[in-house]
Amino acid sequence: MRYIFSGQDARTTRAKSAVKGQIMETQELKALIKEIVQEVLQQEKLTLYNTLLPYINNTENQEWNQFSL
Repeated sequence: MRYIFSGQDARTTRAKSAVKGQIMETQELKALIKEIVQEVLQQEKLTLYNTLLPYINNTENQEWNQFSL
């Protein structure tokens, strides 16, 4: 009888270890997804920024600076 309980305890320990391993993998996956989403949002923000701001060449920039204080 004691041997059976020991086996059950060992299986329980392995099961808990496996669950902990899955939790770590889940946490790593969440961190990876979060990082990827942040990179995509940063790229989209940069694209929007570049789209909304017109390109100004040096001549236009000099003309603009004449009007500023």
